[in-house]
Amino acid sequence: MPRAPLVYTVGMLEYAPVPAMADYAPSIQEALRREFPEILQKFSVKTVQINVDTAKQTQEFRQVEAFHWSMNTPERGWGVVFGQNRLILQTGRYTHFGDFADKIRRVIDVLVREAAITHTSNVGIRYVDNIRDMSDLTINEQLGTGFLSPELTEEFRPEISRVEHIYKSSDGNLFLRCYGLQNHPGIPDDILPMANQIFHGQGPMTPISERFVLLDTDHIYNPDHLEPFDVDQVIDRLRRLHEGASMAFRAAVTEEAIEAWGRE
Repeated sequence: MPRAPLVYTVGMLEYAPVPAMADYAPSIQEALRREFPEILQKFSVKTVQINVDTAKQTQEFRQVEAFHWSMNTPERGWGVVFGQNRLILQTGRYTHFGDFADKIRRVIDVLVREAAITHTSNVGIRYVDNIRDMSDLTINEQLGTGFLSPELTEEFRPEISRVEHIYKSSDGNLFLRCYGLQNHPGIPDDILPMANQIFHGQGPMTPISERFVLLDTDHIYNPDHLEPFDVDQVIDRLRRLHEGASMAFRAAVTEEAIEAWGRE
């Protein structure tokens, strides 16, 4: 759709931890640098790991530091982030799922070859849309009932709203989040640092001064155990997750909006 509100797309694959990933990173970067020649500095992400001992009824909190490597295409339209147990493909130039699937397959093939990935776990795809007033449709006319703050009186004007729906699907969990915001970037807070790897403070990283709606559709497959690696199975799973996310998006917006986004 020429006027589609999509601003950011993320594909994610988690795999069994590779302790020696730092040793494999140079060969992975060498294999990917023709398509992703902008190689950024290695960076670390600190997370809190919680270990629960049910017998002793105690909890142990431990800070874990994980290193990641980031690479971008020359124009920064696409980016790859990989680490010990996770691969991310992100873009602000998504056109259709087939192109996205081809790119992530090529990156997965490199990781499997260079780092001997043998088992996978979570797979996910996430779409972020910024919906604003258009010349022919207001925000209220673009979103379905229940996704925006209800109208009260002229005295009470909506400032911030948040609606979140969580669905269980045959492929995992689907999260449909809708935020009514103003003076806020067009990217959700939890993925701002990662998105900035390709946007570098530009595009949807810039706060939007007028009121807008951030629609965040996230579909994740999370099995309860590791699964033997199969690239065709991963891509097929990603396709089904995409189809579920697309269905949810279309359920959240109006037919008038879809028609308007399709016009030149």
